[in-house]
Amino acid sequence: VENHDSFGPDFWVKIAHWQLLEYQRDARKLLEDYDKHVSMLEKVEPITRLYRAALAKAVERAQAESPLNGYDVTWSDVFIIRHLSYDPDLKGVIHNSDVTSLEGRQKLMRLIDELLLDEPHFPPECYSLKFK
Repeated sequence: VENHDSFGPDFWVKIAHWQLLEYQRDARKLLEDYDKHVSMLEKVEPITRLYRAALAKAVERAQAESPLNGYDVTWSDVFIIRHLSYDPDLKGVIHNSDVTSLEGRQKLMRLIDELLLDEPHFPPECYSLKFK
């Protein structure tokens, strides 16, 4: 973004705050969807409980993140990617060969890689701006 200096700090703060709120909302929704899916299973395996516990910790950490201080936000902060797959507990379960098979891990990592291609997200209003 060559013309980033033409936007004041309040502009970048609003985007960073929106991104945080979206991340937190998406994290809660993922946990709710996971719980809904698990509730429909006839039998809940221990691995399902491990993933649920790790996901719940990741969501809890996401909810605990506070907005950046307005004076400290710069244009580059809005390009920092927040994703639950970066959470250490969730990452630990995904990469634990006793929990996740190599095939399952590769499949999950391909899915995560595809999701990360869409990051970072910006408020809809940003797409009408003409960044150079």
